[in-house]
Amino acid sequence: MNRQTLCVLLLLVLLIPTVWAEEKKLPVLLLGDWVGDIELACKELGLDINNTDDFNVKMIQASHSHMKCTFGKDTVSLEMQVGDKQDTAQNRYAVLEVGDNTVTIENLDGPKKGRQAVVTFFDDSHISIVEQGKQSGIYLKKGE
Repeated sequence: MNRQTLCVLLLLVLLIPTVWAEEKKLPVLLLGDWVGDIELACKELGLDINNTDDFNVKMIQASHSHMKCTFGKDTVSLEMQVGDKQDTAQNRYAVLEVGDNTVTIENLDGPKKGRQAVVTFFDDSHISIVEQGKQSGIYLKKGE
């Protein structure tokens, strides 16, 4: 084996774990606190956030302004308040698939056991979560 071949092999051995870690980093980015992102929701749904007369904008403001989602290693909790009504849910989840900018998860317990959702990363601090069979979901940004 010549020196050039050895250098190429060594480079591959060093780079393959780095590429693998980069590919799998999305589930790690998911961990932590996330809060409702009204601006992202309106943008992605094609709504004018300044049009406070629009019923859809009002619904997004009501649902996303008091929303907190926390991802642990294998649990997710969601707190939401709309008007006087407050809901809290906590479930275990499993990562099923990791794509370029998506993570597919499955609820392992609770009323939505077995349901899947796709988490889409717009960047490291903005995501959407869309439940299987739904056209839109919730929009979140990293907690402040």
